[in-house]
Amino acid sequence: MSDTIARLLCSSISTAMALPLATLPLLAGCNGPGEGTVQAPVDTAATAPGPGQVPTPGAVVAYPPEPIAYFGKGAPWRQELLADTLWSNFENREEGRLESAAQGWSVYPSADAAERVKRSPIPEQLGRFTLEFIQRSDETYVTQTSFPLNVEIEKAFVSAHVEALCSQPNEFGVVIALPYQGASVEIGAAHSGSGTWENVEIRAPLFGPVLSGPLTMKLVKRGTAPCTAQVRSASLLVDVADGKAGPPADLLDNGDFESYPFTQSYYPWSIDRWGGPGGDCTLAPVPDRWGVSFSPPTEGGAVRIAQPIRGLSQANLGEKLRASAAGIASGDVALVIAIRSMKDGKVWEEHTSRTVHPGDGAWHDMTVSVTLPPDRLPDAVYVDVYRKSVTSGPVMVDNVRLTRSKG
Repeated sequence: MSDTIARLLCSSISTAMALPLATLPLLAGCNGPGEGTVQAPVDTAATAPGPGQVPTPGAVVAYPPEPIAYFGKGAPWRQELLADTLWSNFENREEGRLESAAQGWSVYPSADAAERVKRSPIPEQLGRFTLEFIQRSDETYVTQTSFPLNVEIEKAFVSAHVEALCSQPNEFGVVIALPYQGASVEIGAAHSGSGTWENVEIRAPLFGPVLSGPLTMKLVKRGTAPCTAQVRSASLLVDVADGKAGPPADLLDNGDFESYPFTQSYYPWSIDRWGGPGGDCTLAPVPDRWGVSFSPPTEGGAVRIAQPIRGLSQANLGEKLRASAAGIASGDVALVIAIRSMKDGKVWEEHTSRTVHPGDGAWHDMTVSVTLPPDRLPDAVYVDVYRKSVTSGPVMVDNVRLTRSKG
């Protein structure tokens, strides 16, 4: 880990394994608009996310593996992946190893671990402890890796819950590393720096069809501000099965790019480039929130973020899919939103549609829709957002959503 934890850039898997990247099929025929509309400018003002929930003073904030009733396919279950979530079996050992009764926590850098973290009893709470990160000017993190997972899933979520105290913003955070497309992606969330106890939480989708682990949690003190940080509990849960009766209103995950502000990862979106090495994307500030900014690609090339649409079945034949986004761009074909259907390894043009931003340098609501075939599902369906133009000026997107309805 390095100081880049506060701003991860989109890059290829070969150079940044911390981001979810994939090689996607090339998008054919993307020189002009297809079905879709460009509507009036949108209001870019939004309320920034507030701090985490504040626990009841003195409450024991722990998340045991409780049974949950689910609807849907598969054998649902919830399981705690970490040992010693309340630090009751936690003590300093040689070489900075912090052992628990089962799996161990480790501290990094390990050479001077005792000068970086310590366990302290909570006054008037018998058997309760806090893990304190000692004030330093360099980064310290404590980590634990779960046992390997190897289960078939339809859909699963991982959720991290850490009860922490810190007096400086973006100084203490939680990062979880997830298996994704044969690599590992890191996402995280930061304590608000309110100086009070907060629940710092992450909830992220896990993608099958086979979920293989292990998963890793890191508790990070960045060392960029003069303060300590304390943790009373740390939990990492996996929920197998969606647990929702009926489809969600929005079929995309992290379409507003706000879910994981600490590391600012745009997981589970992936990036694709063609026509040369040019073109990149970063998470950039829109007023009071985050969006994705595209840099110019190589002449004749493009840069794209994409997310597969999950959960489609025979019951969705003939349904209408509608994607929407807020975008700003300058120049021809500077920003495109598309719903792309694939069949036999190629773009299925009859069920693919695109909308092009007018390129006037202003924010617009962009929408695009397609109707699924009545007799065969596409092999895969993606929501694409991409830039082809090399003209100057900001090209950004935010609030990407996907809904479905009867055709």
